[in-house]
Amino acid sequence: MTISKEEFEELKARTIVMEAALAYTIANLSAKFDDIKPSVVKALKLDATSNSVKAPQVAKALSELAVLIESFNYTKD
Repeated sequence: MTISKEEFEELKARTIVMEAALAYTIANLSAKFDDIKPSVVKALKLDATSNSVKAPQVAKALSELAVLIESFNYTKD
């Protein structure tokens, strides 16, 4: 399967948006359930470690997602 540069850029943008949406969702859920965010971050980091040799690209993506989710905080207005 081949994709154009434009299609690739669209997929890349959609992936970034999905990661942000996931981080927002987890941050908001953590306001009600304190253990969700740390559990998700811990699981992502463990998966990253277990994939570091056989799938380094996956490990990198998992680590970066863990950092992104960790950086999001829920604040009440």
